[in-house]
Amino acid sequence: MKLQLLAALLALHPLAVPGAELCVADYGAVGDGVHDDGPALRKVFAEASRSELPCTVVFGRDKIYRLDPVDAFHGRLMLKEADSVMVEGDNAKLVVHPSNRALGVYRSRNITIRNLQIDYSPLPFIQGAITTIDNKNSYLEFEVRDGYADPRVGDYGDSKQSDAMVFDRKSRRFKTPHVRVSRVTALGDGRFGVTYRGRRLHAAEAGDFYAMKLSYPMAKSPRNMDAQDLARKGEYVTTPGSSINLYQSDSLRFEGVRSFAAPSM
Repeated sequence: MKLQLLAALLALHPLAVPGAELCVADYGAVGDGVHDDGPALRKVFAEASRSELPCTVVFGRDKIYRLDPVDAFHGRLMLKEADSVMVEGDNAKLVVHPSNRALGVYRSRNITIRNLQIDYSPLPFIQGAITTIDNKNSYLEFEVRDGYADPRVGDYGDSKQSDAMVFDRKSRRFKTPHVRVSRVTALGDGRFGVTYRGRRLHAAEAGDFYAMKLSYPMAKSPRNMDAQDLARKGEYVTTPGSSINLYQSDSLRFEGVRSFAAPSM
């Protein structure tokens, strides 16, 4: 009778039944924003993936967990072939190096991730104020704001990494579609000239904010080479695009997850 009741509750909501509670502090995660908590957090997520009963991964309230660069799974915290896992962030923040990404869910079901913040450090983009704009010649100049890196000087290829955006200085909302950067020239004193292509920036004006992506070496795209099932063998486990990557999974729920920056903007 008890087993029948357990099965019925799981059918209604897979995480309604209390299971194992995996506290990240018990695995060595510090959460001070200084230590690299990546190795400890990956142990927790691996344990949650292996669990045969519903479990909850619990972060420390309001703590900051830094994840240094690592080449496995794009540096993501991975739930792989997991069933009935809740990740309770409790308003904690993951601060991820921009060569990596934050979270991944691969061939899993009944997953809830909530109350978690995602940010990147160093920031994966450049930001500055437009000082001059000349749409006729597809040219603008901007001054980098304090706390942001300088852009790479030189020619830019035709790729998503050369995307740039303009947003309104008052509303701070995006003001124009993205444009592609052709060339960046250093003008001195934190000022740079940009030749762009693809679109005119008729809505942009001096004083508006200008943002460009910063390129970091990307971790490898892992593939599932150990699978016995031929349908799964060789498939990608994660891809590098978004902060959270979901693949071949169902019954996923995200609540109160906030991302303040992302390498792909």
